[in-house]
Amino acid sequence: MVFYALSLAAAGGMLLVLTVVARRPALLAPGSKRGFTWHLIIRSLAAPIVFVTSALIALHDPALARSSWLLVLVVVPLAEWLGRVMERRIDGA
Repeated sequence: MVFYALSLAAAGGMLLVLTVVARRPALLAPGSKRGFTWHLIIRSLAAPIVFVTSALIALHDPALARSSWLLVLVVVPLAEWLGRVMERRIDGA
């Protein structure tokens, strides 16, 4: 259970690394905004946070850890919203 949750968190973490590398200023198309990069970073953090948390929960209660995976359904849209808020705040729109 713990290994599975950490594997999912690692896969999500690799998405975060890929986002950071791909959104470097030297690789961005002209007109791309810094705020959108932060939006993607925040969104990429959502699933790894849920699965690392579930791995910690699994040390005490594996059934509860499995149930905590449903938090992805709440945390990802919340991260999407927060990412959009940060994007508007950074880009000034």
